[in-house]
Amino acid sequence: MMIRIVGGGTPGGNGGADGDALCRIKVLKAGSYKLQGLDLMGEVKVDFATAAIGGKVHVDVFGKSYTVEVPPMTRAGKILRLLGKGLRHAVNHDTGDLRLRVVIDLPKGRLSEAQKQVLRSMFADGMSLHD
Repeated sequence: MMIRIVGGGTPGGNGGADGDALCRIKVLKAGSYKLQGLDLMGEVKVDFATAAIGGKVHVDVFGKSYTVEVPPMTRAGKILRLLGKGLRHAVNHDTGDLRLRVVIDLPKGRLSEAQKQVLRSMFADGMSLHD
């Protein structure tokens, strides 16, 4: 992208007006966030228990920490929105949102038999993750 700064260049010859400065700007991708308009798009990892019963998770975005409220029975792929936490337009001061796609962070390794039994008993009444 190229921007022009009118009058920001070198002084004109023989007392003429200053020239314009032409600046080339390249926006680099920063981490795992993407820009869509003024909205900042990213992901937030939520553990299984918090996704099931709800709670709060913390997310750091470019050095700022935000608390995100996770509603009960949140499914993977759900978009959680923090209003006004996206980018701010330099001219008209509109502000975008921070939109975070939920990724369920399952525990690493194997579940013990006791843990498996607890999960089975939770869903024994016919409740299903696919309802």
